[in-house]
This record gives sequence, C-alpha cells and structure tokens, in this order.
Amino acid sequence: MQIIKTILQIVLFTLFVFSTLVKAQTPTSLSEFNEQLTALEDNLSITPQDALAEAELLIAAAKENNWSKGYIEASTLKVETLLGLEQLQSTQQLILQLLPLTDSDELVEANVRLLLAQLQINHIQNRSTTDILENIYSKLTAITDPKMLGSIYSVLANQFFDKGQTEQAVTYHNLARKQFEQIDFKVGLASTLNGLANIYSSESEYKKAIEYLQEALEVMRELGNRFSESIVLFNLAHNYMAMEQYEQAQTAFSDSLTISNELNDIAGQAWTKKALGGLYESQENFEKALLYYDQSLSFFRENLDKRNIMNIQFGRVNSMIELKQVEDAEVELAELEEMIDELDEEDNEFSAGLKRQKAKLAAAKGDHKTAFELQTEVTKELQKIHEKSGRKNLEELLVQYDMEKKENDNRLLQQENELKELKLQQQQREGFLWRLAMAFAVLVLILVGYLLQRILVNRNHFQQMALKDHLTDAPNRRAILHFAERHFQLSRRNRQPFTLAILDLDFFKRINDSFGHDAGDEVLKAIAQAIKSSIRTQDSFGRYGGEEWLLVLNNANKEDVEVIFARIKENLASIRVDNIPDDYKITFSLGASQIQKGDMSLNSVIKRADECLYKAKEGGRDRYVIEP
Repeated sequence: MQIIKTILQIVLFTLFVFSTLVKAQTPTSLSEFNEQLTALEDNLSITPQDALAEAELLIAAAKENNWSKGYIEASTLKVETLLGLEQLQSTQQLILQLLPLTDSDELVEANVRLLLAQLQINHIQNRSTTDILENIYSKLTAITDPKMLGSIYSVLANQFFDKGQTEQAVTYHNLARKQFEQIDFKVGLASTLNGLANIYSSESEYKKAIEYLQEALEVMRELGNRFSESIVLFNLAHNYMAMEQYEQAQTAFSDSLTISNELNDIAGQAWTKKALGGLYESQENFEKALLYYDQSLSFFRENLDKRNIMNIQFGRVNSMIELKQVEDAEVELAELEEMIDELDEEDNEFSAGLKRQKAKLAAAKGDHKTAFELQTEVTKELQKIHEKSGRKNLEELLVQYDMEKKENDNRLLQQENELKELKLQQQQREGFLWRLAMAFAVLVLILVGYLLQRILVNRNHFQQMALKDHLTDAPNRRAILHFAERHFQLSRRNRQPFTLAILDLDFFKRINDSFGHDAGDEVLKAIAQAIKSSIRTQDSFGRYGGEEWLLVLNNANKEDVEVIFARIKENLASIRVDNIPDDYKITFSLGASQIQKGDMSLNSVIKRADECLYKAKEGGRDRYVIEP
C-alpha cells in the first residue's frame, strides 16, 4: 500500500520549512529584512498561518522600499507556505506572477523553488511534469546551497517513487541525505527517512517503514515541528492500517487530526478524514466511513485534485452499496464515470475500479449476469495494465537478470551444501572414513562454488568492459548498435516513432593538431558528458567511431530533435575543457532520420541520418539537418 502524502510532505519537510518568530517589527533596512527572512525560513515551530502572516509583512516592506530581490524571495516563501496549506489556486496565481521575474542568474534559486512548487501542483492535479523536470535538471549545476540541492533531490526521489522506479528513488534519497548531512539539517534528514519509509511500505515491508517513521517522528517532536509531526503520524497510521492493526492506526490518525485542528490546517484535516473514511470502510463500519468521506470531499474538489476526488467517491459508492443505498450509489457512479472518461489511457486502473463497483452494484440489484460480465472485463483490464507495466520495466529487468541469476545460483548452492551437511550428520554411524569422505566432498564443493562464483563475477566485469568506450566511459559502437537494433524492431512492431541521429565534432583534427591529442581526448569526454546530460531517460547514445556519436531517440519527433540539439550545444558550452582556450568555440553537426514504413533494416535509417549529417557539414557546420 503506497503512502498517500508523499509529494506534499517534501514541500513541508525540505523546501525552506516554516519558522518561529516573535512578531517582528517592520524592517527598516535591507540587512534587517534579510535577517528576518532568514529567521523565518530556518525556524520550525510556527504554524503555517502565522508563517504566512510574517511573509506578508516582509513582502509589504520589500515593496515599499523597492527591494526587488527581497520581494521575490519573500514572495517565494509565501508560495511554499500556501502550497503547504494546499491552497492550490492562490499558489498557482502567485507562481505565474513570479516566474517571469526570476529569469536571471542572480535569482536562479528562487526560480528553482518556484519550479518545484509548480511540480507539486502539476502532480496533484494530474498534469504533465516532464518539461518542469527538464527545466530543473538544466539548472542543477548553478545550485550550490546544500539545503536547496537536498530539497531538489528529495523531490526527484519522490517523482521516481511515484513512477515505480524504486532504485532511482533510493539513489536520489541518498543524494539528498548527503547534502543535508553537510549542514546537519535534521528536518531534511528526517524527510529522507520518511521517503525511504514510503518505499519500504510500497514493497509491503511495513515493519521497516514504521521503524523509519518512528525515528522521523522523534526528530519532529524534538524540534517542536508540529506541522511535520502530523504528517509523519498520518503515514504511520497508513502502515498500521496495511498491517490490519486498526487500533494503532486509529490512534495515529486521531493524533494527526488533533494537531491539524490545533493548527487550523484545513488540508491536514481533509487528508486525515479521508484516511479515516478508508479505515472505517476496512472495518466495515460503512456509516462512519461515509461521514468522514463526506467531510473531506469538498476540500479536494476546491483543489481540482481528481485522483483523490475519485478515490473518495469509490469509497462512498462501496459504502452506499453495502448500506443498500443503491440509488445514491448509481448517481455517484455516473459522476465518477464522467471524470474517468476525461483521464488518459494510463489511468486505466480507475476504469477497472469503476467496472468493479458497477459489478458489485449489479449484484446488489440481483442482476448477476451483468455483474459476472463486468467482473470479467475488470480481469481483462487488470491483465492489460499488468502487461503494460511489465513491458515498461522489461529493459531494467533484463539488465538485472544476470546478477539476480548468479545470486540465486549461489543461494541454491549454499542450500545444497546445508542439506548435505544435515545428511552427513545422519550418516555419522556409518563410520569415520565415510564421514571424512563426505566432509572432504563438501569442502571441494564449497571451493568449486567459490571459484565458479569468482569466474562468473569476472566474466560479468569483462562483459561490461566490452560494451564501454574506455576513454569516455560511454557505450561503445557495439553497445549502441545493439540498443538501436532492439528499439528499431520494437518501433516497427508497435508503430511508434523512432529517430536516429549521428553527431560529429567540427574540425576535430584541427583541435588535435593545434592543442594536442590530450586536449582532443578531453573534448571527446566533454561531448559525451554534454550528450548524456541532454538526452531523455528513454534515449541512449554511444561512441560510433572517432569523433562521431550515434543517438537513439525513442518516441521523438522533429521538434524533440531540435530541443536536444540545442540542449547539447548549451551543455557543451558550459563545460570547461582542459588545455583548450576559454575563447575557443567547440561546435558539432548533427544529422537525424526517422523510421519509415519501407525500412526493413536499421542500416537504412543510419544511412539517411549520415546523409543528413553530410548536408549539415556542407551547409556550414554547427547545425543540424533532419530529413524532411
């Protein structure tokens, strides 16, 4: 069971959390203003409403004194506070006003903070986050503050978690932890514990999740951060609920709700009442479930949070059916169906849930034939979702397959040895020589197993080396052509867009002749780094030969090629290359080709891309050409 308050908590835990402040006088100087703003950002026990009031005071002072940077920084803090309260419409309006004002190097941190807030809103409202994430990635090198970097890594970790990419989520949580450890930022460290707890919970490791959450809870109580304490209690309750420890779950939910009431945290009240509805529904107390669902629904409707609205309505429908309120359940289902029709295909789980409730309603009305037909459709839809998820993770599974197989083989060998040792004990009466012979056999097997394991490890190491370019550590020609061939065949089978691009450094021989081959090697490393940081997660690249690189772009159109070309160019320009003068401009040309109906082999696409590269070179270099 996945913890629900994953994305929101990161705002509360790591994005410049709320502070305590004795009611400050209006600042009369810029230095006094900055001191008050820093104090507001760094303290922890003020309520969000009081923090909002303090931020408004600072905003007014900044406007009156024309402190433009201070105005933006105080307004950014207001954005984060409003988002913590889940006042999404007010937050969105303020972000739209502030983002154009932060488009400068001096305000890059404020810009990223606003982008992170927008990311949260888009996630809550089920809107695309791809462009925002790419924008944030492009500005990471300009961020030096450990707290800010840790906050960004925490958000990215939760993005990966929500996509089911748990390994990447753990990696980014660890990156966040390292940043927070540099400055002993306890709230940030607690946030990584909370994030890891969510991952353990998603893997049904509820006891481990509870351990992490209890540790985070101690930190929040030590710091007096009541707001974050309520969130950790909320997540604790969900894990207790998953373990069917309903009494502990109800206690934790009640404690969380008490704190939300004390702080007048409307968002916290709504989330907890929704969760209590689910708890009572699990305990088949459907009247109480309906009561709590009804009390929470209006908040999520105001915030256009469709996923939570639909989850609540599913709970309401189920409770109504169990209470024999058939007509009310039919009305609710009709509203649900309209909302689900507006969703993308990837949200088919809601469609399956709708049919499941329709089947249950039909059964309640005595129409068992319709109920059976609908349940059959549910089973088919769930199978499709499972297959789709399986295809999405296929590549990662293939990469991990060899390692997991070796681990399983070693585990089986160990079990076999244990069984033989038990058998040896049973046969002790057969004589000393027999026991000695068997002991020797066991030792030989262990030795052979160890040697085999070392051979397998070394073979895997050499296999990896055979697929890497030794200079740039990028995939080599063999590896990238293998990747390209696999995705070319997938594209033909699934009729999906597929683009190949060949990139070639301009005047590379001149670089070697003018600055030496060591400098040329550094240029190759720089272009590999620039390409790697510019392509998307579904893409790949490799060294095709000399100074040429092959890029495999899945589901990419011509506009995507233009964006990737510009991004590589920008990233390359930002890299300082040893032994190359700073004023020397390194350029490259790129030719790209897309799969066509008549393409029977990968070579036909590569050939057209090479022809486009030739046209780019002929056209003056430092440009890209894609076939019309």
